[in-house]
Amino acid sequence: MPEFICRMGTVEGDVIERVYVSDTAEALRRDLERKDYLVFSVRKKGGALGLFPAFRRRKIKMKEFLIFNQQLAALIQAGLPIVSSLDVLLERRKNPLFRKALSDIRDQVKAGAALSEAFDSQGDLFPKIYSSSLASGERSGEVASVLKRYITHTKKMLSLKSRVIAALIYPAILFLMSFFVVGILIYYVLPKFASIYGGLAGSRSSP
Repeated sequence: MPEFICRMGTVEGDVIERVYVSDTAEALRRDLERKDYLVFSVRKKGGALGLFPAFRRRKIKMKEFLIFNQQLAALIQAGLPIVSSLDVLLERRKNPLFRKALSDIRDQVKAGAALSEAFDSQGDLFPKIYSSSLASGERSGEVASVLKRYITHTKKMLSLKSRVIAALIYPAILFLMSFFVVGILIYYVLPKFASIYGGLAGSRSSP
């Protein structure tokens, strides 16, 4: 029988992660809910994709995550509770991967988990520095300020990325043009010259 990794909340308000054996994920979820657990996620353990975690989950695009954090910082600074802010932002997400992760995060926070822990539980989907920054903000009570600093950091990274891409475009174009020219010389021009020189050599050797 397959094994499943389950992340869930207890009636005491704790968030735990355990491994269970079951026929299907749906059957396991129903069984846990009957035992008064609040099930956040059920995923199959191991498998071929387990050897390649990079292929198992994609990351959220940096620009999309930047917009999310700008909206989250604005809502928190306006005095909206974190859970309510997550509810609002969840409705605005179009990316199904982001939406599913944010729904899981919202449920964990509702169950009593810290926002930093909820984001950290998503594995490599979000940058590790982000959850660490949130934890720092939670300890100091300045989550909105930490989010603003992270937004500034992300903008700098996006600007640097765009400059690097722009700097690489010209050399890439030159390389492609050079490759194209060399290809023409090898497959078209040189055979033509070879046939011309072959004809000249034949005419000189004839009586």
